[in-house]
Amino acid sequence: MEEQNKKEFFCTDCKKDINETDLICPHCGADVSCEVEELEDAPIQFKGMLTLGNVLDIIGWIVGAIGAIVIGYVVLNLSFEKVGYGFLLPILLIGLSVFIVALFLIAAGQFLQCQVAVERNGRQTNIMLLKLIEQGKEKKIVVKMNN
Repeated sequence: MEEQNKKEFFCTDCKKDINETDLICPHCGADVSCEVEELEDAPIQFKGMLTLGNVLDIIGWIVGAIGAIVIGYVVLNLSFEKVGYGFLLPILLIGLSVFIVALFLIAAGQFLQCQVAVERNGRQTNIMLLKLIEQGKEKKIVVKMNN
């Protein structure tokens, strides 16, 4: 299953298979590096996680609105003293609980979207660092990494 989703990369000059991180084709020496702008136009990865994050956000906002309406109903009825406290207190607790659940749903959606952004940024940073190292090799510049 995992092998079916694996992307294959090839040199545009010699049409032979290359690794995704190759900057120069190991077969013909052609420049196969891509620009950062092209990475941004690349197909979106983690579509499922992004979709789930967006769905959780939307559900969270809807549930939050319902919780706010319930809380508003209780507050309005308490201010006009139309109904006794024994009836409104459980409704108030339900409204607050619904609102808290909504906050957790929104936070979960934002967390998933953040994880996808971190993965993308890490990948772009990796590719840019590989380019810099390769450029340093071409110019005979030594790149030292401190741990």
